[in-house]
Amino acid sequence: MTASKNIIDLQKELLIQVAGKEEESHTISWELLRKLGDNIQKLIDTLVKSSTEEGISIEYTKLVFVGFFPGSAVPAWKLDDEPNLLFPIKKGVKSLNNDFNFILHSIVEGNFRQIADKYNEPLVKNEVINAVYDFSNSVGTKPFTIVKRDSKDITKFKPLGKLRKMTIKQKDLLTVKTVRANVSIEKDSVEAVGKFIIIRTAKGGTSKKLSHLYTQKEAVLSLTFDSIETDKRFYQLKGKLSFEITNDDKKSIVVENQLLDIYAQGSTMLEAEQDIFEQFDYTYRRLTEIDDKKLSRHLLDAKKYITLIVDKIKEK
Repeated sequence: MTASKNIIDLQKELLIQVAGKEEESHTISWELLRKLGDNIQKLIDTLVKSSTEEGISIEYTKLVFVGFFPGSAVPAWKLDDEPNLLFPIKKGVKSLNNDFNFILHSIVEGNFRQIADKYNEPLVKNEVINAVYDFSNSVGTKPFTIVKRDSKDITKFKPLGKLRKMTIKQKDLLTVKTVRANVSIEKDSVEAVGKFIIIRTAKGGTSKKLSHLYTQKEAVLSLTFDSIETDKRFYQLKGKLSFEITNDDKKSIVVENQLLDIYAQGSTMLEAEQDIFEQFDYTYRRLTEIDDKKLSRHLLDAKKYITLIVDKIKEK
C-alpha cells in the first residue's frame, strides 16, 4: 500500500480478512463482526467531524454491510449510496476517502505518529487517535488484513496490507493531555462566544484561528421573516421563520437555517436577504419535487417543515 495512491474506495468496497483460528472454517462470530463494523464507522465519523469540507456530515456517510466471502472470513462494507441531496457532497466524500486511505496506510506501516502529526487541534487529535486505537484492536489478537478481489478470480483475494495494532502505550504517548483550569469569574467579567476559522495547513494538518469574539448579547443574531419573495414567487408563511447570522469577517454576512439546509451570503444585509429568498425558493421547489422515499431522514424532516410553514404561494 502506498501513500500516494488510494487502494480502497469506500463507495465501492472495503474488504477485511480476519485470519484467526476460529475463522479457518470461513466463519466469524457476530460479536467480532459487529465490533469491527462499529469501529470502522466510528473512525469514519471521526474523520468526517474533523474535515473542513462543507456539506458533508456523518448522516450521509453511513456504512452498509454488503457481503461475506470465503477466504478465512472476509466481510465487506461500503458507504451507503449517496442520498438525493440539494447540494452535492462528492467533494466531501472524496476528501473522506483520501483521509481514510491515509489512516490505513499509516496503520499498515505502524506509523501512528504521522496520524497524530496530521491534526494540530488537541481535541481533534485525541478523537482521531482514540478511533484509530479502537479500529486497530477490533479483532483482538487475531491477524487482519486489507484485501481486494483478484482480478482473474473474484473468489480469491489479494492482500494490500496487514493492519498493525496500536498499543495502549502508543495511544497514551500520542494523546494530548489536557488540564482543566480553575478560573474564577470576577463580577465585572463578561461571557462571550468565540468564532473560529479552521485552516488546513500545507502538510495536511488543521489549526484554528479566532476570527471574532461575541459577547453574550451578540452571541445569537438572527433574521426573522413572515413572508418570502423572489422575482417569480411570493410565499406567505404561517409563522415566523428565523435564520442565524454570523459575520466571518467585516466584509461578509453568512445567514443559515440548518434544518432547511439553507446557507446564504452577502456583502451587505440586503444581499444576504435576497440570497435567502432565492435559496428558500429553490429548496421548496426541489424538496416538493422529490419523492419522500428518496430523501434522507434530515431532508424528509426539512420537507415536512417547509411545506407546513408555507401558507400560500402566488406566482408572478
